[in-house]
Amino acid sequence: MRLQERDNQHFLDVLGFVRRVAASDRPSDDALLRWRSQIDTALVGVLDREQIGRQLQKRYKQILSEK
Repeated sequence: MRLQERDNQHFLDVLGFVRRVAASDRPSDDALLRWRSQIDTALVGVLDREQIGRQLQKRYKQILSEK
């Protein structure tokens, strides 16, 4: 649960910045670099959860096929 909450917060940080990009005042280059870093962090979290999910799915199938 904590992993999901942390990853969700990263995702929300990325989404929250979208309004700043769309605003009439262009964000600074530093702010855009931080946003790119936040995007990378959020993406890693999504990929990590996908891997965990695939491993769990594989293990569940294995356990169910043994019954």
